[in-house]
Amino acid sequence: STACRADPQGFARASAVLRRAADEAPDLVIVNRFGGLEVEGGGFRAELLELMTREVPLLTSVGARHVPDWQQFSGGATLLPADPAVVEAWLRKVLPQRTAADATKAAPVA
Repeated sequence: STACRADPQGFARASAVLRRAADEAPDLVIVNRFGGLEVEGGGFRAELLELMTREVPLLTSVGARHVPDWQQFSGGATLLPADPAVVEAWLRKVLPQRTAADATKAAPVA
């Protein structure tokens, strides 16, 4: 099968994590992708919009066929090329500067 096999329970768990992230205002949220489900009004569309509305830095992937939909949905959010150096530069720009002591205190996200 070439169709997406969405796991409703998985979406529910991930959706809860994204809603909590919007409330906690983390330094960065990484979401698997903006795809067909979001284009059709489902998936993580509401959660992505909430994160962007709260100006939480968001990193996701967008397939070439969904770029126009992403641009419309996001109001023209920045698109980065799939180039590690460009992504690293963007991360340096959006992430707050941390001291080494701060980094050792950071808790892993489950």
